[in-house]
Amino acid sequence: MIDDMLHGTIAVPAFDDAVAATFDPSSDDDDDDDDGEIDIDMVVEAAATLVAKLTTEAFAAIVDQVATEVTDAAFSQTDVDDDHAAASLAALRSALRVARIDFWLDGALLVFVAPAIFVGQEIVVQLDDDLAVDDIAIHDA
Repeated sequence: MIDDMLHGTIAVPAFDDAVAATFDPSSDDDDDDDDGEIDIDMVVEAAATLVAKLTTEAFAAIVDQVATEVTDAAFSQTDVDDDHAAASLAALRSALRVARIDFWLDGALLVFVAPAIFVGQEIVVQLDDDLAVDDIAIHDA
């Protein structure tokens, strides 16, 4: 454990690869233990449940949503022809790779990279425990 978080790797069949993972037992809920901490085993169990739901189809839908929202945001204020926007969308879809997953009790962050398109940046996708995309943000790596 580093910084009260468990760090390691996790095999995710939908990615065909193992990725870095962080399991965060901290909580801001008042309903948890008196010290605001959740048992790390609970987070690991929640992570296993989430990964089990993350089928190839579910992951493809997340990638599609992320690529679509990022591309729409990039071209929303420009006069780009449809062919260029479609090519950019396809390129982003195929470039997105999961670099790591940060788990907590009620969801996860999928941290994507697309180094050929977003140099030195990460696309951070917040998922709830039902794999719904709650938020997408782009940060410097």
